[in-house]
Amino acid sequence: MTPGAVRGSDADFYFCADSDLVKVTFASQGQLLATSVLASFSDDLRYAIYDDDGDIVVWTDAGTVSRVDGSTGAVEYTKTVPYQVETIGLRDLGAPDLQRLTDELYFTTGGTSYFTDLKTGLTRSVAGADATVQPFFWDGQTDTGITKTVLSQPRRIRLITGDGDLRQLSDFLEDLMAPSEVETINIDDVIDGAVIDITAGARDIARATCEPYSIAIFERSGQVIFKRALTDGSFAVDQSVSSTGDVLDQ
Repeated sequence: MTPGAVRGSDADFYFCADSDLVKVTFASQGQLLATSVLASFSDDLRYAIYDDDGDIVVWTDAGTVSRVDGSTGAVEYTKTVPYQVETIGLRDLGAPDLQRLTDELYFTTGGTSYFTDLKTGLTRSVAGADATVQPFFWDGQTDTGITKTVLSQPRRIRLITGDGDLRQLSDFLEDLMAPSEVETINIDDVIDGAVIDITAGARDIARATCEPYSIAIFERSGQVIFKRALTDGSFAVDQSVSSTGDVLDQ
């Protein structure tokens, strides 16, 4: 079940009923006002999301995703996805109304994170997720996931790369420390994208990342500075941290 549009004193809900996508309208006091089958499929439905433009995106037990026009019930696309949404009793994917989805659905399995575009149905993947999947929820506005460890300890993950390709280390550090104000100096390295578990803290990850690159971390006037010394051969020409106003971290 996923909530849909709210209109004054009534609201719509969408149910996956075997192979049918059913639209149900309730009044504000809970009275059932109307039911209708919006669309029918050849496979049973497993999951549904109400998108911001009134369309509904559904996943089937055959490993496909489809987008349904919320007004006419017409299927706008059907795409194959590289994962399978489980039945509700076995599903780790959080309920639609407990997530803050924007453009994509986040799904993880087998150590890989998948992102399915709600508008096109295309799926991208990023390796590096925890292979031991626990219940998970996604905040698309901050690219942050909430899950838990096998010991039921809460854990937060943040995806700080667009598609798993190479990216600038400076961009990585700026995204990692968001929303803090960050400046990177003399850092032009390129790194692989990754899914980062920031339960231990973004600053700890920044320290571990910067250590092999000999990058200093300090604060200046409320701004986090990542700085590597400029060199001329073996001679360092810009390795100093100001003795006034700079708070050295690493």
